Amino acid sequence: MSSISVIPEAAARADSSFAGAMSVPDAMLALREYLPPGQSRSRDLALNRSVVVLTVAAWQAWVETYVSTALTLRYASPNSGSGDAASARLLRSVGPLVDLAINEVKRFRVPNSGEVLHLFRLLGDDPRTRWSFSVTGGRRSSDDVIGRLDDWVNVRHAIAHGAPHLPAVGVLGRTKASHGSLTKRHAAQCVTFFRALVTATGDRD
Repeated sequence: MSSISVIPEAAARADSSFAGAMSVPDAMLALREYLPPGQSRSRDLALNRSVVVLTVAAWQAWVETYVSTALTLRYASPNSGSGDAASARLLRSVGPLVDLAINEVKRFRVPNSGEVLHLFRLLGDDPRTRWSFSVTGGRRSSDDVIGRLDDWVNVRHAIAHGAPHLPAVGVLGRTKASHGSLTKRHAAQCVTFFRALVTATGDRD
């Protein structure tokens, strides 16, 4: 069941941001289809890693855009220009709290489940109620979605910080950590997962 806390206008704005950000990893995956396989292992690996980094960044941008927009829309006074004294007092009382919440969004750096859930709690929302969906390989429970989200963020972190080895996590098949453990298939699965996660998190039905 979808949460009544989802704010459609905020989700629509975040969806637009996500779609734009995903144009680059989509293009990279399309390029991989046309490149001769095995011709340049370092090139292929660089493309796969870039897809993951940019896809996780697009997810982070979606969360930031959604939460900041939702905070503004939810707590903006609909009668702020009407001279309604009660509305003016309400706006003054919640204004500092909204500013604090916006600052929390600005400090958002790691889009794992814990940090994302923290931001959504600022809205009184728990997106885990919507984090159960079908992707390639079957239906994912909310616990499985959380595990996969955190795995991909850990992989992104290792790539972005130049770690010599990728983490041995579930989304990579729990292989031994190695430079070559991120394949084109993994990169495509990353894109598919985050697309489904964005759709579920911003579900307005």
